[in-house]
Amino acid sequence: GQPLHRAIVWQDRRTADVTARLTAEGHEPKVQAATGLILDPYFSATKFAWLLDAVPSGRERAARGEIKLGSIDAWLIWNLTGGRVHATDATNASRTALMDLKTVAWRDDLCALFDVPRMALPAIVPCAGVIGETDAALFGRPLPIAGSAGDQQAALVGHGALKPGDAKITYGTGAFLVANVGAAPVASTR
Repeated sequence: GQPLHRAIVWQDRRTADVTARLTAEGHEPKVQAATGLILDPYFSATKFAWLLDAVPSGRERAARGEIKLGSIDAWLIWNLTGGRVHATDATNASRTALMDLKTVAWRDDLCALFDVPRMALPAIVPCAGVIGETDAALFGRPLPIAGSAGDQQAALVGHGALKPGDAKITYGTGAFLVANVGAAPVASTR
């Protein structure tokens, strides 16, 4: 439950050389077909690999199962459950460049491509449903953790975009158009 390093935010571009190399090597079509994402340091996969290389003995510790990777949701769930649950929801997992949109599972070939040990990744769980219970010491009794969702996807639901074709745009640090495409992934043409 202790952070390996200072937080690395989505705008961090320190792995731009890695994504440029992977693009030049021709990996982007495979990544995009599986994840819907282009190769860009915005997504977590290259950040995970960077952390394991930057932290002393990071890769060795990960191989021994001592390091767990994930975005802020996984860290919060881990800490709220007293270290009993290492999980991320599908919306957050989908932004890593490691999750297959069709199977909603980590892809071993993408983990290998990005040099991210599969065993260090959290379990992927649905956004709605009990993920675990909080440690009783936090609130006087265990409370269910019954939902988790990434910010843009959660905002889509919050704005009531519940039918295929509904969309919303968020303006903030970035500008994001997010649309409800229904139950099956739809490949972007851009």
